[in-house]
Amino acid sequence: MLRYRRATTAGSSYFFTVVAYRRQSILCDEAIRSALRASIETARVARPFVIDAWVLLPTIYIACGHYLTVMPIFPPVG
Repeated sequence: MLRYRRATTAGSSYFFTVVAYRRQSILCDEAIRSALRASIETARVARPFVIDAWVLLPTIYIACGHYLTVMPIFPPVG
């Protein structure tokens, strides 16, 4: 299992990359982009954060952002 290091200071920056399954070019589809946009807005309501920069390519999504408060500790998946 991966071990992630998390900053415990409010305003700490986070960088992450999401790759489409089997690198399919699904991120060009307007329905997928709308769903991504909606999921980001839903997550922002629950845990306020700012996206400082992002790149959305056909097969990959890269973002850098920060939480406005200390990042919450999420339970492990799996």
